[in-house]
Amino acid sequence: MGRTSFLPTGCIRVVEVVLLLNMSAISIGILTSPLILIERFNHIYNYTNDNVASEPCGVNVSNSTLGSNSTGDEMEAMIERKVSQWTWYFTVSSLLPAIPLTALVFGPWSDRVGRRVIIMLGTVGNLCSYIALFLFHWLQLPFYFLIVAYIIQGLTGGQAGVIGTSFAYISDVSTKEHRTTRLTIVEAVVFLASGIGFALGSELTEHYNLLVSLGVMIAFLTIQLLYVIFVFQEGMLLQLAEKSAYPESTKEKVVKHLSRIKHVYFSQSDHRFNLWVLLLTFAILMVAMLGSSTVDYLYMRLPPFCLGAQTVGYVTMAKCGLFAAYAFILAPVARKVGISDRTLAVFGILCFISSKVLTAVATDLTFLFIVAAVSMPMVVVSAVCRSMMSKMVEATYQGTLFSVVAALEALASALGSVTYSNLFIKFSDYASLPLVRQPAGYTYFVVAALMLPCPFALCFVHYRQQQSKLRGYKTLGGGNSAAIQVDDAGDGSVDDAGDGSVGQ
Repeated sequence: MGRTSFLPTGCIRVVEVVLLLNMSAISIGILTSPLILIERFNHIYNYTNDNVASEPCGVNVSNSTLGSNSTGDEMEAMIERKVSQWTWYFTVSSLLPAIPLTALVFGPWSDRVGRRVIIMLGTVGNLCSYIALFLFHWLQLPFYFLIVAYIIQGLTGGQAGVIGTSFAYISDVSTKEHRTTRLTIVEAVVFLASGIGFALGSELTEHYNLLVSLGVMIAFLTIQLLYVIFVFQEGMLLQLAEKSAYPESTKEKVVKHLSRIKHVYFSQSDHRFNLWVLLLTFAILMVAMLGSSTVDYLYMRLPPFCLGAQTVGYVTMAKCGLFAAYAFILAPVARKVGISDRTLAVFGILCFISSKVLTAVATDLTFLFIVAAVSMPMVVVSAVCRSMMSKMVEATYQGTLFSVVAALEALASALGSVTYSNLFIKFSDYASLPLVRQPAGYTYFVVAALMLPCPFALCFVHYRQQQSKLRGYKTLGGGNSAAIQVDDAGDGSVDDAGDGSVGQ
């Protein structure tokens, strides 16, 4: 069956609009939420320190200063710990229900009822959580109010549900040949939206107040919800053939959901080992990429950079703009001249590792822009990994695949954020360290070291796929070569069985 059989006639298939609005709003929230908590704890402890919020180099993250300078330093450190503690509580409150529900329920469900309803559900959850944050700040509501709101967000799938289902949707509406390109564009949109969100959030926080920032964020999510309801249409036909002729019990539905996951991840196939290797590689990538981004803001605020909050926002937007330019212009040109997606991904990982080493030893703002230029090729890495995984799974199981990938991405992001934040503080305790101007820069050496196995893993998967292709060719006695899907693109689209069942 061809891929085009999944496309309703005349449907609107622009999921990039959903992700643009979603990531712009979420980025504003990432920037605004800690500021709201700082303001709340400042009010609780009757403490004021305008220097920390507005002046460069006004951020103190080192534990070594606690109790050494003044009561103000001790109070500031305590408030930072409180903010970090409650941010972790809120994250866990959302992720604990979201990760298992997204992986075990919403993904397989989207394969049966379609992607649109899952995207709507996650958007409603995100919207409710940020409306709750608005009310929390405006009405000075208690902290448990936010805990309940984030639990509700998790029960809807939240951000993991929106992201995972959106990537499954891309797989539905793209052909095998163009899937990696389409996923790269989506990744570029995500980076671009994040940059817009951070810059806009910085501007609003600088010139207005936190309620205005929250209002803009809620407006973005509301527009996103209206777009999904009234404009956005399903990208695949519902799998009506899978529905039973009689009503299913809850137990039967759970068994069917779990059987889909078992089929994708545990069925006996040469693809499954490759899929697990790619999942582990993807998890390492997300721990490094998303986790390290949480300390970028603090790092640029410290010496020798001493950038103000507004400048940090613009630097982040410029970096995201470079990523988008590479995805829209340079990556397609590289493909035109015959460079495979796998090669682009390996090159992107090596560039990312180099950029983190350079970040650790950077000395000024100009150096940071050089680092951003070096790291541009990394924008294709996650897109290639997603594309390779999607081509190892049948077309009717894409939701099951990408829901687990999204849950893994959310978990890896949280784990990386906690790990690198703690490392950042530990390294900041040192007065000086070799090779770097700022001791906290050693955090980026750890990030670079973590990424070292990833290019070897991608090459290992490619080697196994080529060996599998050769075994299949020998089994057929060198004949019927059309049945073997040659991996010219280096993207993992090899049909081991020779029956066309994978990579449709």
